[in-house]
Amino acid sequence: MQTGILLGNDKLKEFCKELNIDCNTSKILIKINNNKAEYYNFDDDCFYELDLEIAKKYL
Repeated sequence: MQTGILLGNDKLKEFCKELNIDCNTSKILIKINNNKAEYYNFDDDCFYELDLEIAKKYL
């Protein structure tokens, strides 16, 4: 099963702070597909691996 959420505003800031990543973007897409999690940074135009437990916190 695949699920996803688009983060913005306060949730995005919280997510970036937790991962210690630069928060220059206005939105990030988090996806979980079976047991694999990743996030898509629209500014970088690519997906990055993400810890499954962190991803679940934001869904």
